[in-house]
Amino acid sequence: MFSIGAGSPSWTSAPTPSTAARALEPPPPFPEHWVVEEGLYAAVAGDPADRAALRRVAHHLEEAVPRIAEQLDLPTGRRIRVYLAHTQDQFEELQPGSPSDWVDATAYPHRALIFLRAPRLRPGTAKPLEQVADHEITHVLVEQSFHGAPVPRWLHEGLAQVVAREYSEQVTQAISKGMLGDSLLTLGDLVEGFPQDPLRAQLAYAQSADLVAFIRNEFGQDAVQRLLKELAAGSPVRAAFRKATGQSLDQVDAAWRARLQQSQLWFPPLVSDSVWFAFGGLVLFGGWLRVRRRNRERRAWMEREDELHRQLELLWLQHVDSPETPRPPETPWAASGDGLRPPETDGWSRKPSPPRMGGWLSDDRLAEGASEDAEESPWTHPVPPPEGGSGGRS
Repeated sequence: MFSIGAGSPSWTSAPTPSTAARALEPPPPFPEHWVVEEGLYAAVAGDPADRAALRRVAHHLEEAVPRIAEQLDLPTGRRIRVYLAHTQDQFEELQPGSPSDWVDATAYPHRALIFLRAPRLRPGTAKPLEQVADHEITHVLVEQSFHGAPVPRWLHEGLAQVVAREYSEQVTQAISKGMLGDSLLTLGDLVEGFPQDPLRAQLAYAQSADLVAFIRNEFGQDAVQRLLKELAAGSPVRAAFRKATGQSLDQVDAAWRARLQQSQLWFPPLVSDSVWFAFGGLVLFGGWLRVRRRNRERRAWMEREDELHRQLELLWLQHVDSPETPRPPETPWAASGDGLRPPETDGWSRKPSPPRMGGWLSDDRLAEGASEDAEESPWTHPVPPPEGGSGGRS
């Protein structure tokens, strides 16, 4: 049995000892309520609710079977029976084998049976039913051409992917990851069989498609057909490669791997979403550290400014509280023997005289005979003499 999954392949060993006997077994009957579309190359059956998809698949198989047979230079073989299951239970119960839950389609090439799932069971991101059908048709035609002999797995899967145009981004991503980790399989590794490890098996699946595409592009489609015929006839792998390509197995392997190494397939893993996400996380973390450091420096600067203002305020308070600091009069009126009298004014502005600052001579000192020229007043406006008298202070 060969199956194709939604995004990942599965590999189940094809029956070898009793292939001829099983090929003669009657196919599973179609459910009674199903409708059948009969054609020259295939009979497609399904639930009446899936009639539109059923007719589309039936029409496609009538075109695809002869086209794929001509592309590979193979006979169309037995008439294929296609089951379009309406439910997951039908998909599992109708088959002679036991498919995995994640399998999207299966093929039993030795019995010319293909099992598909109706569109209602398939996610929106799944491959088109026609593309899945091409993959399974290729399996049927290739295995029938070997007449019960085992088909090399790399050839089976490589041809099915190339014919169905499944050389997609998933294939290149698998190969590029293998290149990035320096774990690519050699042609000799593929000839010996697929690895048991799931990740290595996925890499082998992708490299099989790339190898078949390389042979077709480097040596032509005739080389692919010749290689298929030689292997189906029982020729050893090395002899088949020599006859199909004109080069030895080692030469083909070296040229194929050199082409991979020179390509840009190693680049996608470096620019994948996960890598950019991790890089973006580092950038954000670095930005957060810079902002945190800048905020810490700003807080330290503000604390220094606050401390400086506090010290300046203390110095000012100390200066104001000093007994040597001159103070203005508390009120513009002064006390005298007769009560309150207005403050002294000059004869010009009729405004209160400025307060006497430190250094001015008091009236008592003047009365004692101290000279006014001992210290100079900060203001030097002259006092005008009274009318009819000599100059003096009023």
